[in-house]
Formats: sequence, C-alpha cells, structure tokens
Amino acid sequence: MLDKSYYSFHESFDDWRDAIKSSYVPLLKNGIVNDYYVDDVIRSVEEYGPYIVLMKDIAMPHSNVNEDWCKETTIAFMKVKKPVMFDPNDNEKQARLFFSLSIRDNDEHVKNLQDLMEILENEELISDLLEADNEHMFRKIVDKYK
Repeated sequence: MLDKSYYSFHESFDDWRDAIKSSYVPLLKNGIVNDYYVDDVIRSVEEYGPYIVLMKDIAMPHSNVNEDWCKETTIAFMKVKKPVMFDPNDNEKQARLFFSLSIRDNDEHVKNLQDLMEILENEELISDLLEADNEHMFRKIVDKYK
C-alpha cells in the first residue's frame, strides 16, 4: 500500500457510495481495477447490506474474484475523519478506516485477508490509524509496526 501509494485521506463523504468509490481511486488510477469492479462492490452492499463493515470504524469493501475487472490482488487504505454511515439505524455500521480489496486470485486474496485480520487484531495500531490524517503520519505508523 505504502510503496505503491495505495492510500488516501479525506474529511468526509456525502454517502457510503461516494466513500467506496473514493477508496478505490488509487487502484483505478493505477489500472488495478476498473469502474465495473467498483460498481459491483456498491451493488453487493446494496443487495446484501453493510456486511463490509467488519466492526465499528472498519470497512473492507470488496467484490468477487474477477479477472476481467481486476488486474491484481491487493489492498488500498483510506482514512476518513468523519465516520461514513452505512446504516443510519445502527451506530456500529459506520467506518473511518477502509481497507479496499481488489481480488483477481483467490489464493492471494486469502493470504491478504489473513494479513489484514492480523492487523485488525492490534488495537493500538487501529487506534493510531484512526488518528492519522496525512501521508506523513501514515508512514510513521507503518514504520512503527513493521
């Protein structure tokens, strides 16, 4: 994520759809995914609900394995200062940290998920990420937890 600049920081979004689209901008710019992939992520949330919100403050947008819409299995990180509400009736369904997945290969995807779940178990790291507002802070956090 860091080496390839697959990260971004934002103040807020009008709705969760805009947040998801923005979370994929680094991957779109680099040709990793296309608009169809991002649209499918949004369609999945519309169809199945906010299942991508793993816990309060953490979302993991993703779609199915798709070799036509996705050129690489990777993760992009996005931090939003003001929580993005996925369900106005459920305070737990909000996110400020987005780990947006692109999935081309299922085996690589499983490995990325395992690595990501290990990160999410570190409460201090999550707390630090929630405080990060820029690239400099993000780089310090990455260095701290290498």
